[in-house]
Amino acid sequence: MSKQLLTVLLFALFATFSVVKAEKNVDAVESSVINGGVVVYLGVSDPVAFAKLKLNDKILVQGLDSNTSKVKAARKYLNKRGLYGKITVAHFVVSPS
Repeated sequence: MSKQLLTVLLFALFATFSVVKAEKNVDAVESSVINGGVVVYLGVSDPVAFAKLKLNDKILVQGLDSNTSKVKAARKYLNKRGLYGKITVAHFVVSPS
């Protein structure tokens, strides 16, 4: 497995399972050696901090939230700043098996 692929996989695990505020995730991304990959962020209640995860054009940011109001608010924020499309937000609900 290449070092770059391993780095992306480890970052995806960190971003998915980390239970910290978006500001701390931004700090983690900025201080890491990550220069590309996919960030899946759960919960978009703070679209300002969430948008900061898009550090460069090589990072794809996808926000997921179970609250449709938060999804709409995040999309509105991103649209106003011309960021929606570069950063996307979707409604996501985990249904019981």
